Amino acid sequence: MPTFSSICTYIAGAILFIGGVIAMINHSMSILERSRRPPRDPRRDEDTTTSLDQKPTLIHPDSPSHNYKVGLNYLEQLDYPKALKCFKKALKEQIQVHGPVHVDTAKICNSLASVYDDMAQYDKAIEFYNRAIAASDDDLDKNSTDYAAFCNNLAIVYAKQGEYTKALEWFQKALAIDEKVSGKEHPDTAQAYNNIAIVHAKQSNYEQALEWFQKALAIKEKVFGKEHPSIAGTYNNIATVYYSQSDYDKALEWYQKALPVFEKVCGKEHPDTAATYIGIGLVYEEQGKYVEALEWHEKALAIREKVLGKEHPDIAATYNNIANVYDDQGEYDKALEWHQKALAIREKVLGKEHPDTAGTYNNIAVAYDNQGDYDKALEWYQKALAIKEKVFGQEHPDTARTYNNIGTAYYSQSKYDEALEWHQKALAVREKVLGKEHPSTAGTYNNIGTAYYSQSKYDKALEWYQKALAIREKVLGKEHPDTAATYNSIGIVYKEQGEYTKALEWYQKALAIREKVFGKEHPDTAATYNSIAVVYRNQGKYDEALEWYQKALAIRERVLGKEHPDTAATYNNIAIVHAKQSNYEQALEWFQKALPVFEKVHGTEHPSTAMTYNNIANVYKEQGEYDKALGWFLKALAVFKKVFGDDHPNTRTVRNNMAILREHMDDAGGTP
Repeated sequence: MPTFSSICTYIAGAILFIGGVIAMINHSMSILERSRRPPRDPRRDEDTTTSLDQKPTLIHPDSPSHNYKVGLNYLEQLDYPKALKCFKKALKEQIQVHGPVHVDTAKICNSLASVYDDMAQYDKAIEFYNRAIAASDDDLDKNSTDYAAFCNNLAIVYAKQGEYTKALEWFQKALAIDEKVSGKEHPDTAQAYNNIAIVHAKQSNYEQALEWFQKALAIKEKVFGKEHPSIAGTYNNIATVYYSQSDYDKALEWYQKALPVFEKVCGKEHPDTAATYIGIGLVYEEQGKYVEALEWHEKALAIREKVLGKEHPDIAATYNNIANVYDDQGEYDKALEWHQKALAIREKVLGKEHPDTAGTYNNIAVAYDNQGDYDKALEWYQKALAIKEKVFGQEHPDTARTYNNIGTAYYSQSKYDEALEWHQKALAVREKVLGKEHPSTAGTYNNIGTAYYSQSKYDKALEWYQKALAIREKVLGKEHPDTAATYNSIGIVYKEQGEYTKALEWYQKALAIREKVFGKEHPDTAATYNSIAVVYRNQGKYDEALEWYQKALAIRERVLGKEHPDTAATYNNIAIVHAKQSNYEQALEWFQKALPVFEKVHGTEHPSTAMTYNNIANVYKEQGEYDKALGWFLKALAVFKKVFGDDHPNTRTVRNNMAILREHMDDAGGTP
């Protein structure tokens, strides 16, 4: 998602039941369902639009030394260790000449802090920003714009650490100076408004964020006119708030306002123009328009490679965005290929202990998780966690997000107790740092509800879903996709409890939002069609079930393609309805459409593939082709034992199916 670059912490969402439900037929032809995560996976790191970037302000000494000038050159080359070495020499020289309290001493401390900031060594950055502020006390007027810049820079670091209260405190100090020295209609004051807006946005106080952005915009339009890059940057910021609210039409409207300004003033090959292309691409991705999303990301990539070179962090970020779209499309090998390209740059330029590097580790883990390679997923999540705990500490939102992701990986393996343990760790951080009414906290409530649902503890699941819903309706509103996701989750619980009327009621509430926000041709809308079909199938209303499955299928084939796992899941579900109607030839035909997709995308040792093996076996059993049935059951059993172990419900189901098959074979005089 487009975010406020340098002070952003990624907000993780919930494990949402909006993907294609993959069902497995057991011996009695009832349904064992396995949830899939949505194509729009909320656990990933995504690129940020650079127009939102709050870079620390560098203020050069009045008489810069040779070492200082050399340090600046290294900084421009992103060679941070050499830049640090030169700046430290310059600081030592400055203190020898002028002492620790001097305007130029303060400025060099500020430059050192900015390098530590870029290296994500935030404690060191805070130390040197505080030294800059202390060095200003006797020599630099505390009401100067330089002092305001030091306050602003310190606030940026606190915001990166998730300490939003401290960040706002220092931003307000900077604002007071800017308003006093420059006046309320000066660009510096507008930038202070912008910074305060960003913190409110990160706290999900979107209305306050928009209010502060609009204040900044009013000043900039008056001072610069409507065709200035700073104006376009604020347009992008406003677009990002609407994006965060899932108001994608408004987000596109504001990005489209920014784009002609950047293209006219900066040119079509400028990094700020590329940043707007990225914002537009991310909106299209959320709308399920993956071809358009890739087009915009590739346009941004062409600019960045030409202007910045192929080993710049922004190039890595664009590789990351392209990978995420391929992940949405179910092309996990391509996604991994692009993430690896991003990783090579980040490890080389930023180092192996930088948060952005950890972000790529995270995304690689998500791709492995989607492929069903859970051990590899956990390995990469643990690599990301080690960095985040070291850089941010254990009580930071980004660390909590990794706790959440590890919990999700355990959930994928049906290790629900371990999943709950990690989600509880995430919850403790989020409640403490973000508060009990933050969307991320609601996401964790939802995740905990999902774990209880999977353990068939439906009352507990409903309790946690209702806690999530109360926050989402209050903070995000009743027409937000996350609110719809919780409606959908509640519907699933009622469906499992056999309360089909209630289930349909909640699904319809989810559907109304999704059709309004995403339109009728979005993967999330298709997922709700799928959920409604499941209810009708469970009620024995097979014609209605097929009608809703076909609606879901039409969207998935058109938007995701015929080789996407969610499309295959719908083939599988249609097959199940035909099997329940004893239309076995049609059932086999649809299972055989699903199987090559699962084998191609996930491989032959993935639970979705194994479920299809099991389902095909059941059809052959019903047709009396027992030898064929046994062969397919054995394939399913081998996968489930390898992936989940002997005691998993799916493993037990297949064993039970095989036991019944052998009884039929004995009765028929066959050989088990």
